[in-house]
Amino acid sequence: MGILKVQIENYKSIKKCSLSLNDINILIGENGSGKTNVISAIKYFYDNLLVTHNDESIFDANNKYSNCVKISITYNLHSLQIRCKQQISEGKSIHLPYFQKIVDIGNKGIIILTLIKIKDKKIVWKQGNESERALIHDLMPLYLIDSRSLDLTDWSNLWEHIGDLVKTENKISHLIKRDIGDIVDNEDYKLKILYDKLKKSFENANVKVEKFTPKKYARTLTQTYFEGSEFVFNNNKLYHFSNGTNSFNYTKLLIEVLILISEKKMKYPVIIIDEPEISLHHKLIDELSDRILDASKNIEFLISTHSPRMIKNIMMKDLGNSCVFHVRTIKQYSFISKMKLFNSKSESKPKIRITDQHANAYFARLLFSIEGETELELFENKFIKDIFPVLKQADIINKGMSDDVVKKIISPKIRRYSTPMIALVDMDKVICKNQNKNSFDIYEKFFNSYDVDNERYYYTEKRYKTYNTRKRIKAMSKKCKFNYNLPFFSSEDKNYKALLELIKSYFKEYGLIVAETTAEGMLINKYNQFEFWDFAKKHIFKSQNVNDIENYYDSFNQNNKLNFLRLLFYGKSDYILKLDQIKQFNPSMAIGLYDVIEKNRIDKTSGWVSKWIEYFLCSILNINYGKPNTYKEFKKAIEDNFVVERVRESFIENFQEIHEVISIMENAMKN
Repeated sequence: MGILKVQIENYKSIKKCSLSLNDINILIGENGSGKTNVISAIKYFYDNLLVTHNDESIFDANNKYSNCVKISITYNLHSLQIRCKQQISEGKSIHLPYFQKIVDIGNKGIIILTLIKIKDKKIVWKQGNESERALIHDLMPLYLIDSRSLDLTDWSNLWEHIGDLVKTENKISHLIKRDIGDIVDNEDYKLKILYDKLKKSFENANVKVEKFTPKKYARTLTQTYFEGSEFVFNNNKLYHFSNGTNSFNYTKLLIEVLILISEKKMKYPVIIIDEPEISLHHKLIDELSDRILDASKNIEFLISTHSPRMIKNIMMKDLGNSCVFHVRTIKQYSFISKMKLFNSKSESKPKIRITDQHANAYFARLLFSIEGETELELFENKFIKDIFPVLKQADIINKGMSDDVVKKIISPKIRRYSTPMIALVDMDKVICKNQNKNSFDIYEKFFNSYDVDNERYYYTEKRYKTYNTRKRIKAMSKKCKFNYNLPFFSSEDKNYKALLELIKSYFKEYGLIVAETTAEGMLINKYNQFEFWDFAKKHIFKSQNVNDIENYYDSFNQNNKLNFLRLLFYGKSDYILKLDQIKQFNPSMAIGLYDVIEKNRIDKTSGWVSKWIEYFLCSILNINYGKPNTYKEFKKAIEDNFVVERVRESFIENFQEIHEVISIMENAMKN
């Protein structure tokens, strides 16, 4: 790699950041997070290496007292020094003094250049003299591709880079010019007379032609060799093709040219590509990703992207020479965290399979991990999203906490990026009823995944909420015997309720929400069970079976009614038991009761969740439920702030656990 480190202070939205780079470096984050400011700072640095370019827009707009920008870049010339030593040992090049100058750079080839710009004052270079800046400008040139501002039908600027590649030594240039002169003088071509007359015309008009620079001369010579200067693709002009095709081909060709520059010249190119995925089909993104990976031996890449596909490709094929930086805005400033990729010895990389959905998580504003279809249908419901807009901000990941592989891929804590993450799991992921005793076992593995060993070092309130609470949970699970009622193991035991609350409060400290039972239990609860029963009779159960269900329902007390309803919708009872588990622990359960539940159970994917939420919200507003224009009427009704607040209050009162999840999400977005 050429650039080892970039340090930026007080540049636009960047208060302070330090990026340790590798061969491939990728910036990810949502729009406006500050990715472009990182690129802009590096470009500003390069623009001022040799000539001063003042720009007062680089300062922090949020703080008028922040008047000093500092950009420091650390370069590693070691690989170029090795090449120079080889050239010197061969002793054939006329550039030997130049090569020796590179070899003589001390500190293992490390050069640090630091630019300081104070408002209304000239740029000052604190580290790096003019000679070192010129050296870096030549040895590690910067190239920038911005797909948004690039004229994709005019590639003429590529000739500048090609001219740099073909540029020859003075001795060779003189030989080429001599050969061209011989061609002009050759009478067979009949050019000399015409050129002599043209030269006389210039003299008569008192006009001269400025000579080419070596680079321009090489560019023109190359165009002459290829008999043209306009690029075509598949024998068609560029305007015949889409922006995506032209952008892909332009980027690919520039990479090829820079590889040649790296191989044939004493240079190590640095290329910045801003959003290369724009207008590209995902297969072209795959192909471009592969080319970047292959070219990273010759070129250092800094890429800003919104493409989960590209991130997935780089992370899956990374050979330890890639970095991904997550950029996030917090209180108007950019914060950058370096993600942990899948290349450490502690992870079995062949078992990691990143999907596009997993990669999407790295770009999310808020991650919300759920465990099943019921939760997905609940939190994706458009009615509830209109009432609680924070749900529109969240990216939902299924099995994000219970599947160890998925957890390793997406967890911000494990991958070390700064997106807030909320997770919702059922209580049976934490505890389960003991087979032989009327008590509960806890899943030690689930607790241990939260660095429980560190909790003993916490103090004051944090220690009480974690370490002490965990000890109480373990003690209660071992010592307490809880009361229950058959047939469903429904329980109103205060100690049992206290255990569940301790578990919920403990994991909340780690951004994990544990449902008191299941998602079905969150939807069907003691606050809304009677309204839910009316809804289910009218809109869910088959009419011919309602009487059988109702006969059993009417025979139960309130808590057993609630458990009965939950089991009918594939939920679990208070003791977090499924129907078959209840039958196992209570063999004397009436066969008729078991059969009624088994026969009439409503599948999780039947759509009952959306119907129930929509029925409840429409009933608050006296809107006819189930009509084609129901949602349109609902949207119109909640345009009134007073109305939407009334709907929220009623929802919160009847779905307290669901609102707790939403409230935690809202707090996470604020922080």
